[in-house]
This record gives sequence, C-alpha cells and structure tokens, in this order.
Amino acid sequence: MTTLRLAIAVAVLALILVVAGPAACRYVATLKQQAKVERGQASAAASAGQEALNTQSNAAERAAQVDERVSNGQGEIYARPGGDSNDAAVRAACRMPVYASLERCARLRTADSAGNAKTDTGR
Repeated sequence: MTTLRLAIAVAVLALILVVAGPAACRYVATLKQQAKVERGQASAAASAGQEALNTQSNAAERAAQVDERVSNGQGEIYARPGGDSNDAAVRAACRMPVYASLERCARLRTADSAGNAKTDTGR
C-alpha cells in the first residue's frame, strides 16, 4: 500500500509539473520582460527630465544674455549726446542676434572694422 501511495504521489507531482511548469515559466518570463520595460521607462523618464531642466536652464541663460545686451545698449544710448543717440540705438540693436544679419548692421560692422565708426566727440 505504501508503494502505491508513493506511486500516486509521484504521478500527481509529475502531472502538476507537466501542467503548471510551462505556465510558471511563462509567468517568470513575463515578469522579467515587464521589469526590463519598466527599467527602460524609468531611464527614459529620467533622461526626459534632465533634458527639460537643461532646456529651461539654456532658456534662462539666453534671456539673461538678452537682458544684458539690452541694458548695455540702453546705457550707450543714454550716454550719447542727443544727436548721436539714434546711431547708438542702431548699433545696440545690431548686437542682437535677430538683427545682426540685416544689411544695415553689416554696413555698420564694415565701417567699424575699417575705422570709420562714429566716435564720441565729447559734445
């Protein structure tokens, strides 16, 4: 009787392994794949967050540069005598990247490099 019980127990165990084994393997494989996907998503989220911070930092830096150029330009305009203030305003605008490619700004740069720039005569 003991041998019969042992044989039945082995048969039941073998049946459980045959039926449940592949399902358990698929479940473990699915968990591994899910963990891999989640690690990839976490890495992508971290990269996106870092990129957003860099973009914000770069935008703030550009805004500070623009503010500095505007402030310097205003200082130059206010420092010029009345008749020279328009020239100073144009020169200040030409230092801004948006206007730097204009023909008028190119002529000013050419004149400045040739030494023909307007100078403050102390009027």
